[in-house]
Amino acid sequence: MLPSQRIITDIQAIEIELADNSGIPPKLAHELMSRQVGGRENLGFTKQDHKNYLRTKRKIDLQQGEVGGLLNYFLSQVSENPSFFFRVQLDVEDQITNIFWADAKMIFDYGIYGDVVFFDTTYRTNKECRPFGAFVGVNHQYQLVVFGASLLYDETSQSFEWLFHTFFECMSGKKPKTIFIDRDPAMAKAISLVMLETYHRLCLWHIYQNAIKNLNHLFKSQKTFNADFRSCIYDGEYEEEFISAWENMLENMIFKKMNGCKIYLKCEKSRLWCMGEIHFLVVDDVRYNEVCANYDMSQKIPTLKVNVPLLKHARDIYTGAIFTMFQDEFEKSLMVVVDSHILKVLDEMKIKLMIPEQFILKRWTKNARAGTVLDIHECEVQNDPKLEMRARYRNLCTTYVRLMGKAAESKEASDFILSLATHAAKYFPRLALKKESKYNITVIVMTLERHNEETARFKHKV
Repeated sequence: MLPSQRIITDIQAIEIELADNSGIPPKLAHELMSRQVGGRENLGFTKQDHKNYLRTKRKIDLQQGEVGGLLNYFLSQVSENPSFFFRVQLDVEDQITNIFWADAKMIFDYGIYGDVVFFDTTYRTNKECRPFGAFVGVNHQYQLVVFGASLLYDETSQSFEWLFHTFFECMSGKKPKTIFIDRDPAMAKAISLVMLETYHRLCLWHIYQNAIKNLNHLFKSQKTFNADFRSCIYDGEYEEEFISAWENMLENMIFKKMNGCKIYLKCEKSRLWCMGEIHFLVVDDVRYNEVCANYDMSQKIPTLKVNVPLLKHARDIYTGAIFTMFQDEFEKSLMVVVDSHILKVLDEMKIKLMIPEQFILKRWTKNARAGTVLDIHECEVQNDPKLEMRARYRNLCTTYVRLMGKAAESKEASDFILSLATHAAKYFPRLALKKESKYNITVIVMTLERHNEETARFKHKV
């Protein structure tokens, strides 16, 4: 109980903050941590120490302000995982304008699934009405994955150009084959300058939402307009089909108040730390969905609708969601007469046992995540070092609480354990020195280099 003996370790501080961020009251969190180590007397700090730590942390966060709190979070993430990336842009008055960040898993996911990217800035729930932009994609389970996030000062081409350059800097220069965006002229201009070899496409969902917004009177007054419009947008695979469907839709409609003019769809275009917190929570939910899907993939075998070797091979290599899509397409190819279809081509070529390797895209397979991804320092990206540290902490607590319980039964055993602890305590500083020397260049120096002069001035201002 002596104040000098009550210490909250770094890993315990992480546990306290995680519980608090998850909405667990300090009393319950303290009780859980006590049980993990075999009782309150083994925890090393009191319930009041627990509350005082949270109170001090909140006080520091308030003193830092919204942007300062966000920047402090970024710096803490860099210290825990050198692959974490962030950039801030300042104006001529050293005021923050644009912010971008991506953690290690986002960088790793982009390295695997970054062939197609969807970028959106329609999220404006913060009180400053600053656009919150997210780079997202689809993983091997056909689920949403996040590649990076940003808070922008405005939606000018200059802001988007800075953001896209920063995003590709984070991703070691790798650019997507295709990017989907809303119909925003400033964004399109920035893409034309930064992504010369990337296909620029408009998002169908945005097109449909914009139609509902701008043509709401037609959706209400014309009974068939909704079905006709959806068919026009979603059913055509080729440009000629779309143009034909669009012309037919216009011809079948009566525009009394529009003088026969054609319709052209037109896009109209809380706090920062709160936005960051919401983003982190959403990302956690997205990643948990992937964990669940991967577990199901390891435990469940999809049912074959047609018992043929080709489908068995597809089931072995593809994830569950992708195999379901493949099997549905295979079933359709059996029930219709088609002039040209890849599955029909394979059938005509008597390829019935296995899908040829050149037709298998790794990003849709069960082994999509096999391999390594390098960050901008050409170091292998580690997804979550903190998670591994927490696992080691719990394992050590469980193991050594049991050991100490047995050792306490005799003086000889207690003395032996104490001698081992004394020896270990002398050895730890050498381990820390080795760790520091190992990461001295790759973390400390590179971290300083990666935070450019703008970030340094901003830190000084905060």
